[in-house]
Amino acid sequence: MRRVLFGLAAACCVAGTASAADLGSPRGPVMAVAVAPAGFNWTGFYIGGHLGIASVAGGYDAFTPRNGFAGFPLQGMGGSALMGGMQIGYNYQINSMVLGLEADLSAVGFNKSSTTALAPAAGVVPVFARSLNWTATLAPRIGVTFDRAMLYAKAGLALGGFTTGHDQGPYLSSSSTRVGWMVGAGLEYAVTQNLTAKIEYNYLAFGRFRTDLAGAPNIWVQQRGDVHAVKVGVNYLFSSGPAGVVARY
Repeated sequence: MRRVLFGLAAACCVAGTASAADLGSPRGPVMAVAVAPAGFNWTGFYIGGHLGIASVAGGYDAFTPRNGFAGFPLQGMGGSALMGGMQIGYNYQINSMVLGLEADLSAVGFNKSSTTALAPAAGVVPVFARSLNWTATLAPRIGVTFDRAMLYAKAGLALGGFTTGHDQGPYLSSSSTRVGWMVGAGLEYAVTQNLTAKIEYNYLAFGRFRTDLAGAPNIWVQQRGDVHAVKVGVNYLFSSGPAGVVARY
């Protein structure tokens, strides 16, 4: 009887050992896939507006028969004025770099005038005037992003609308569109997925140029048209949505 009981117990032990072996080695905990928060996506078209201050360089010389066309400088013909307008562009983001193209158009309220040191002719004191009416730029843009913030630089084409006037009895004037180049830099921040705000500095170089006054081919001026501008603005970004980032640990 003892031998029978002993045999049954041994058989049970062997069966239990075999069942445990079938289960294999214990498995460690399974780590879940973690999804990192989506970064801001700068890719897309945008349109917006800006306000700022434009500072126009001095350097204005008049050439008239009354001084033998020797030319004389006029003081107080440089200064600053308000500007405002709109911009439109496109961004394409590659990792943390953003490439783009932007065009803007600004109205400028710059107007200056100066009397000459010459003696009056027929009771008229000669007065010269100059205005910068508008500027426009078209420039590629490159930026580096820090999620919702972007530092960027730009360089390209600049246009400026200048008007020159001279009062010597009848008022004479002439307008011209100048072509130059520009460079700029700025900081833009995404307030929401579609609304961004920016601050930007631009230098527009139009150099020194001559303007002949209409109706008086024997009177002309030479002026320097370089412009420094600081602008703040907002853009509406037609974004393609947040960029998904998936990471495994």
